[in-house]
Amino acid sequence: MQEAKIPALLNRAAAYLKLVSDNSAALNAIKDCEEVLKVEPANAKASMRIGQAHLNRSDHRTATAQHSSQSSARVICGSFA
Repeated sequence: MQEAKIPALLNRAAAYLKLVSDNSAALNAIKDCEEVLKVEPANAKASMRIGQAHLNRSDHRTATAQHSSQSSARVICGSFA
């Protein structure tokens, strides 16, 4: 995937997340963000949006796990923002 495609995938995922009650939109947001994470494993926006999508699906356990793994990745990479 081209790096130029990353912002487009993140923006599309954000748009999917606005469809809060649509389970398939949440799954599409997860797919888009997983594509970003394949190229940029420490991408905080992608990880955050995956967590939001899991919350939209009422999958709180997975959302919490996603948040925990992203917090660890930021510390390892030296980024605390």
